[in-house]
Amino acid sequence: MVPECAIELAVLNASEKQRRLMRAFFDRQDEDGRKLDIFACLGGNRSGKSFTAGVLCFALYLRDYAKDGDWFWCIGQNLDRSVGGQQQELWKALPRWMFGDQVWDEKNGFGMARAIVLPTRDGGKCLVEFRSADQAPHTFEQAKLTGVWIDERVAETIFGRLLSRIVDRDGWIIYSDLYEQFWQFERLVEAKPEAGVLCIRFTMYDNAHNLPEGIIDRRKAQMSTEEQAQKIMGELVLMEGIVYKEYRDTYKPNGHLVTPFAIPGNGKPPYHGGNWPRWRLIDYGASAPTAGLWVALAPNEHLYAYREYYQRGLSVAKNAEAIVAMSEGEHYVATLMDPHAVDKPPVTYGAAKSIAEQYEEAGIPSTGWPFVNVMGEHAMVQRVKYRLEHNMLWVFDHLLNFRREMRSWKHQCDKEGRPLAKDAYENDNNHLLDDLKGFLGTNPTFTQTGIEVTGGE
Repeated sequence: MVPECAIELAVLNASEKQRRLMRAFFDRQDEDGRKLDIFACLGGNRSGKSFTAGVLCFALYLRDYAKDGDWFWCIGQNLDRSVGGQQQELWKALPRWMFGDQVWDEKNGFGMARAIVLPTRDGGKCLVEFRSADQAPHTFEQAKLTGVWIDERVAETIFGRLLSRIVDRDGWIIYSDLYEQFWQFERLVEAKPEAGVLCIRFTMYDNAHNLPEGIIDRRKAQMSTEEQAQKIMGELVLMEGIVYKEYRDTYKPNGHLVTPFAIPGNGKPPYHGGNWPRWRLIDYGASAPTAGLWVALAPNEHLYAYREYYQRGLSVAKNAEAIVAMSEGEHYVATLMDPHAVDKPPVTYGAAKSIAEQYEEAGIPSTGWPFVNVMGEHAMVQRVKYRLEHNMLWVFDHLLNFRREMRSWKHQCDKEGRPLAKDAYENDNNHLLDDLKGFLGTNPTFTQTGIEVTGGE
């Protein structure tokens, strides 16, 4: 390929889906005129993600649109990936005259400086720096960037820092990666319209014209169902380190979601097919959110999570007021709470009321569920997994925070994303899940709910 016309040849060889993202990138808006700042190419392997982001968008921008003083970052997974990835892509795509005396080679890329200076159309110069996702997050600060190209895996913390770097120049971020991290789903795929994000999912079939004939179907036959979904179709499957891999965020019978329905009865005994027992669960929070979960047991011992409460920064009185209002007309076998809420604050020598006592004064008497350090968190997690595996846990589809936690709670992982241990869990994205684990730790069954327990209403 002749370097001087490499980009033109790339555009001619691009698919309509790739050109669609390219047009939106240079227009800085979508077909509806919505202003865009973030452009994400997520998808499977060999789907043309990096080609779209790096050649059709980033390299073309450097050649034809960059201005004097512009500053760009290219962020790869590590130095080796940068040399053989983004640095090589730009070397192949841009005309040689733009590099002057700067030369790329397979071992050192553009050299230890990890940066190149390129001429701009207005007679000036722009700076392109090559960075790595394995650098400390605080190093992604104090820059006023025109644009960023991220290629391959980057942590959410780095992505969040980059948003501030493009503010001063009304800049942009273009991101190409395998679709495998939950934050990509939350912040890119399901971004609100006002967030200015365009995310297009690419499959291997979108790039079939650049691959050997029949190779996709042969590889598909060699892969598991999950591998096909992720690596060929570019779908979000199961991310590394996720605790509840058994959870499927789709509707029954293949998944665990159900359309909301009226829970039979009002929860007041006696219990039978027309009146299911209910529980109310509260994980109190200070800086963390206060998370409330309502569950009911069917006569076949299937558990239904049917309501949630999720608020930050409110007092016990305000949280209790909202929870009481949401519970109107219902009766509960028990209201269960984090057992630490029952403990007296140690520094007050019993002079101050416990969290549970404050909730009781506000109209919510409760008892504590089992202490995690006594029962063991791994044992509690296994009870949730058992219900998921045996299709005995169902989730009303409007429980958005509960669904998010189910899909995102992780084992503690090393920097490569590998779980450190099977019973080491992150202390985040799990507040409603703590409710569920605490509840199942009491070993509830439909047949044991004929008598109301202490703390119930």
